[in-house]
Amino acid sequence: EKQRSIIRKIEKISKQGNNFAIFLSNEQDIETELPIYQQRGLYSEPSSILDLEIHANAKATLTLLEKSGIKIDIDGVKVGKGWLKIGIPTMTITGNRGKLMGFSFSLVR
Repeated sequence: EKQRSIIRKIEKISKQGNNFAIFLSNEQDIETELPIYQQRGLYSEPSSILDLEIHANAKATLTLLEKSGIKIDIDGVKVGKGWLKIGIPTMTITGNRGKLMGFSFSLVR
C-alpha cells in the first residue's frame, strides 16, 4: 500500500532528451518510509524499513551501453535510515540482471 501512495503522488513523467523528469503533484517533495521485502519460503515479508525522499525536481538519465544494456542515473532521490540518507548510485541493467554498487540482482522472480 505504501508503494501505491507514492505512485499516486507522481503527476507525470516526461522525456527530455536522454532524461526523464518526474513531476510530483503540487510540486511538493515526498518524504515517507518504504518497506523492503525479502522472500521467505512462498511468501515475501518486510525485512527492513527505509526512509525515502523524492524531490520535486527529480530526474532519471538513461544511457544505452554497447553490450545491449542500459545505465540509469537517478538524481533527486535519497534513501537511508534516520539522518543517513544517500542518493541512489548508478545502476546498470543487461538482460535479466541488474548491478548496483557492485552487487548483482535478478529482475525476474
